[in-house]
Amino acid sequence: MNSRLGNFIMSFLMLGVSLYLFFSNVVNGKSGDEIVYLLFSLFIMFFALGYLHPQFKKKDERFKLIQQKSMFFTYFILMGYFFIFTILLGYNIINLSALAAIKILGALTIATLNLLLIIFSKIY
Repeated sequence: MNSRLGNFIMSFLMLGVSLYLFFSNVVNGKSGDEIVYLLFSLFIMFFALGYLHPQFKKKDERFKLIQQKSMFFTYFILMGYFFIFTILLGYNIINLSALAAIKILGALTIATLNLLLIIFSKIY
């Protein structure tokens, strides 16, 4: 089994687990299980890695440029996430625990970086 197929298998496994947890939380009336967001972001990560595997197999200048650009823009988007969370939590618009905020920010970071990898692979 090559790495591309393994990444696709892991991505759909993560999608299945995250959907199962999401719908079980909805059916049981629970809220606040932010691990679902992390699992869904792992689905995005594995899917992006599987999708980009043929292009990233060779470590050339294009690969380095795509990584550099996506990390650069992820930094600024992450600062935007921090700013938005600071405002929402500071003015009590949302009420989250510190652990929930970290889980959500981690999921947003993973998803943003991998989606930007796909976007910049299409551009460059």
